[in-house]
Parts: sequence; C-alpha cells; structure tokens
Amino acid sequence: MAYKLLAVEGSGAYGTVVKARDLGRGRKIVALKVLRQDHLDNPRVLCRTRDEARMLTALDHPNIVKVYDLDERYGRPVMVMEWLEAYSLGDLIDHIGTGFPVEICCELIATAADALDHAWVREQGDPPRPMHLVHRDLKPNNMLLSIHGTLKLVDFGLAHGDFDGKESHTVSMVLGTRAYMAPERLDGAEDAPSADVYALGLILFELLRGRPMSLSLNPRHHATRLQEKLGQLELSHLSEAARNRLKALIVALLEYEPEDRPTHLEATRELKLIMALAELSPDVHAFAREHVKPLVTAKRATPPEQHEDYPDIAFLEDPPPKRELRANTIVDFERSEVNDELLRKLLFGDRWVNHLPRLRRILEGGDWTPTPFLEIMDAALQQQWSGKAPDPRKLALCLNLLRARPTPEIVQRAAALSTYDDDLVQRTARHFLEGLPPVS
Repeated sequence: MAYKLLAVEGSGAYGTVVKARDLGRGRKIVALKVLRQDHLDNPRVLCRTRDEARMLTALDHPNIVKVYDLDERYGRPVMVMEWLEAYSLGDLIDHIGTGFPVEICCELIATAADALDHAWVREQGDPPRPMHLVHRDLKPNNMLLSIHGTLKLVDFGLAHGDFDGKESHTVSMVLGTRAYMAPERLDGAEDAPSADVYALGLILFELLRGRPMSLSLNPRHHATRLQEKLGQLELSHLSEAARNRLKALIVALLEYEPEDRPTHLEATRELKLIMALAELSPDVHAFAREHVKPLVTAKRATPPEQHEDYPDIAFLEDPPPKRELRANTIVDFERSEVNDELLRKLLFGDRWVNHLPRLRRILEGGDWTPTPFLEIMDAALQQQWSGKAPDPRKLALCLNLLRARPTPEIVQRAAALSTYDDDLVQRTARHFLEGLPPVS
C-alpha cells in the first residue's frame, strides 16, 4: 500500500494522525495513525498498537471508528482507519460553552452506551466467545461528532478485552484520564463495563452543564458532592417527572460502588424513556450541521510537508518495498503474506514442537518475513514485564531460525532478550548478537 499524504490532523506523545489518500483502495480518503519511530523499541507500546487495530477490526458498530487494516512496513505499525469530518465533543463543549440541548445530550450518551455494549458482547473466535472490551479511557475528547451527526468512539489504545491475536497483557497500572476514572479503577480494581458507565455519567453531566464534574473520591462525601453538582443543572424546561428521572439516572451512573450502576443497555433504555417522557425529539444531524460543520470547514489543516513530524511519516508516500530483508534476499509480497499467516498458526500454542519440520520447509522457501517471530518476541517481552513467563524454548527457536534474516528489527529484539529472565533465552540471544554458533 502507498499513500498520498494530505494533511497532519493531530500529533501526540505516541503517534501522529494523518489524512491521506489510499492509492491502493480506489484512492479512498483514510486516516492513518502512525506510531512514532522512538517507540519502536518499547514492546508494550508496540503490542498495544497492534492490539488496538485487531480489536477495532473485529468490531462492527456504526458508532465505533472503523479500522480497515494494520499496515506494517519498516517495523512501523500504521493503523488505516475511516476518515471522519468531525469534531471532538470536548472541543465542541469548549466552543459552545453553555452545554448542549438536553435531547442532544441524552441521544449522544444513549448512542455511546449502545456502542460500548456492542464492544462488551461482540463475539469472536471458534467457539465464539464475547470480546469483553472495556474502553478504559472514555472522555469527551475520545468521542467525535461528524458533520452528519454521527457519533464515533475512538482511541481504544488503552482498551482491555479478550480477542484473537491479543499480544498485550493487563498490568497493575492506573491507565486512562483520571478526571473520568471510576473510584475503583484508581484502586486498581479489575476492569469492568461499570467503569465505562461511570465515565458516561460524568460526560452526560458535562454535556448538559458545559463544564466538567469533579466528585469526591471519599465514599463518605461522594453522594453529597454529587447532589451539589446536580443542583447546578438548568433543567426547568423539562417536566418535573422527566427532570427527576434524568437526575436519578445521573446518580445511578455515578454510584460509588460499581455493582450499583446500571448496565450499558439499561442506561440506553432509560435515556430513551426520559426523552419519550419529556416529548423530546433529538435531531443530532441538525445540531451537527449548525455547530460541527462550520468548525470543520473553518479548520485549517497543516500541509504534511510543513509539519514538524513530516520526516517521521514521509515513508508512507513510498511504495511498499519488495521486502528486501538482507543482501540477495528478496521476498515476494503476496506469497509472504500467506506464509506469514501459516507461520503464526504453526507457532501458536504448545504444539509448535511438532511442527518444526514444516516450519523449516517454509523458511527454506524464502517467501516469508520475520513479522510472526517479532510478534512472539514482543509478546514475550511484554509478558515478562507483566509477570507471566512464556516458553523459553520457543523464544530460543525464533532467534535461531532468524539467523537467516538479521534485520535491524531482529537485532533490536535480540538485544532486548539478551537480558531476559531465562538462561536459555539469554545465551541464545547473546550467541545471536556475537555471531557464535546457535545454542543447542
């Protein structure tokens, strides 16, 4: 795949988001999320980047950003996503300043809750099992409203779930934006949908009020502080029944104990009932046409060549290489894709030892890339960091097989494994780096 870069839309600590024309997809406009070069030696970040692409590719909901592909070249993960002419709810709140109409707030949160329910119950695998995805970083800036009035949840980089091909592993860290975290997450509790429900409650208040809500983390003062905040909402135009019901829902979403909060589906149904009770008919399309479209139209995108990140993303305009991995080794791109997928299957699980003859036959054919082996080594480094030990024999095998393709990425992983917490892996990695005979 090759791209024509059109504009740099955003730049952060971990990556750059670029608007581009995909020259391999009928010249379709796409968004590219490119991991920064200086994170390529961080296995945890690499695993999370690949996992975000895998989980979003598996999801299928109109209100979750669509990922078409994960394009990896030169060891750089590039997420290829749908292009959205949109504005974040966070920026929109700042621009409007006084909060959104009640019906728009209720419709947006009901839509978001439905999308989050899809991420939790979506099935994958054989036999099918729920993916159980929890966003873990839900906030207005990760919710986009398009010029057509479509809400999109984005940035699942910190999401946790159970899905095919998962590389990263949950660790005891507080991940996300503290202002939108449920109390139990700050205490290191296990990830659950109730944490995203709590964030929805905070966001609903913020959409209504135009200002964020801050609550006490002390359970003795949490309810009192919540009631004080609810008193700041201007809901006099609603009937008393609808007003009381909406406030009661916000209280329920923000219950201190996670088991006392409603589910995503219960929240969606209650918001629909409140709108029906108040005889509200949300027209999010008209709202977006009035507020979002002018902002998107007036937004001045930075030409890619003028952005400071351009040297880091210019490689995207190059045609994909024929996978020249070392002197006199040129790999056929199409065949290598097939063989790489086969290598993943043969190396998966505990029966890989039985597949050694077939593995070697594939490698002797030449049409393969180191990517499947890199994925195993990255996962191993991540597992070691989170306290889980992989099979050291498989890591040693990977290093020995990859002596035929000592690319910079392979050498980089070998260096990381040279201090691995296993004697066999350490010795194999050091022999690899020093050009000594393979460890038997």
